[in-house]
This record gives sequence, structure tokens and C-alpha cells, in this order.
Amino acid sequence: MGAAAAARGRVAALARHAGATFELPTRAIEIAATAGEGGGNVTLFANARVGRNARVVETPFASWATRSATFAERAGPRDFLAAFEPGTVRETVALMMHTLSEKKADESASSYAASCLPESFRFVDACLNEADVQALAGTETESRARSRGEFVRKLSAMSKIPVADIAWALGAVSSRAMKSAAVPEFALVPGCDLLDHHPQPNCEVRRDGGSTPDVYVATTRDIAPGEALTISYGNLGNDRALRMYGFSDAAFFKNDTRRSGVHPSNESAFAKTLDAQSLDEWLPDRSSWCR
Repeated sequence: MGAAAAARGRVAALARHAGATFELPTRAIEIAATAGEGGGNVTLFANARVGRNARVVETPFASWATRSATFAERAGPRDFLAAFEPGTVRETVALMMHTLSEKKADESASSYAASCLPESFRFVDACLNEADVQALAGTETESRARSRGEFVRKLSAMSKIPVADIAWALGAVSSRAMKSAAVPEFALVPGCDLLDHHPQPNCEVRRDGGSTPDVYVATTRDIAPGEALTISYGNLGNDRALRMYGFSDAAFFKNDTRRSGVHPSNESAFAKTLDAQSLDEWLPDRSSWCR
């Protein structure tokens, strides 16, 4: 199945989940495939003017809390998870396995994980392909991509789960899960995970108070008809954008560093930058890493 056809299938599946797994409280918001290269991405668009502070997505507490790392750790096999250091790695592995279990347990492919997430994540698959990793030669991302590929292979060997499935799960968690003031647990948040990154976003993720806090997306300014809804993924550099989300952007050059030993998202590293002229050196095969 081509990327455009797969995206159309996801749009249809997401429409079925809207009203159950998550809510679109206004008819002015629609789920649609992007018109960009490949036509394989799915996001939210305004089909009419939407005012500031409008709720455009709502995710019930039960939908995201049962897709959190905390829930996954409690539900998962303790002996297996004990092999990983507490913290980010264990949370990631637990949520990966939990998400993969949701996908695999649903033979009718109607669950959110099985029908609404992409069939594959190119930016993780590329870490397993030597030619793709070689395209990053001379950058810090090369060694990080190799490490990610080794992580996928080792986790596959430990769990006896095929490499392709582990790669899918890592891509899903890496690019979709969030943790913030609004989402205090590292979790997949259906509906909210549809919004793409923008350095000047028109929306933000917020949370209701109370004992069962629902998560929602609110507009931060007026949205024009035909405009995509966006949030911020943070102060990204190309290294993190590629490895975590599968895209790069010339606007990130000011945040990039080369061979500095410091993560590109760290403000202390901003002095060492890539200018636009360095793009081909930094990523000769940029298109192969796109989602």
C-alpha cells in the first residue's frame, strides 16, 4: 500500500475513534492527510475560522492514562523490565511493549495503535540500514543512529520479538508520546498526537484539574480556514528532530552543533552552529529520513 493510500486509511480510522478514544469538540476541525511530499502524514486542519482559546481536541483521562509508561510498567512483566535501569529507558521500553501489545492483540485492526498510527516509521528503520546511517557521516547523529539501531536489535533478541515490530514500537513512542506540565506521565495521548511541530505554534496542550484530569488542545490565536493545527515539540535541533520525530528543517540550523559532545538542544551549545551552506555536509540524503 502506498503512503497516500495508507494515510487515507488512517484518516478513516481516526474518524471512527473520534467521539470514543478522543473528541473533536468543534466541527470546524477535520482530520486530513497532508498535501506534502508522499502524502503520508495525517494531521488536523481548520475548515472554518476558529477563535482563540477554543478547545479543538479533548482526550479523556482513561484514554491517555492507560497508554502511559506508569500504567505499562505496572501491567508489564516485572522480570523483563527489571533488566533496564529505572527512568527514561525503562519507561520507553515499557511503553513500547504496551503499545505493541495493543496493536498485536487486536486481530480486527480496529484499535488506536493498530489502525491510527503509521504502519512504519522510516526514521527508525533508517537506523537499521547502513547506507542510511552512512548518509549522516560527519555528524553526531551518525553515532546516535547506530546506537539506536543496536538498541532495536538487542531488544528484539531479548524479547524474541521481530526487529520490525520493535522498530515500529520505538517509532510510535519516540514520535508520539509526550510528557509535560499538561501530561505529567510519559504517555501516548490519542488525538493530541496528531498535531505537527511548529516553532510558532497556534495551539498548546493543556490539562483539566481534578482527580481524573482530561487532556485537551486549545488554540492560542485565531486559526484561519485551511490552516493546520500545530504545537511546539520544544527547542529542536536537527539531531533531535531527525532521531525522535523523523524530520529536519533549515530553521533548526541555529540550534545545531557538530562534534561538540553536547546535545544540540542544549543552549550552551548554540555557539557552534551549522549555517545553510552546511546542509549537504550535515545530511546528504535528507529525504531518506522523512516520515
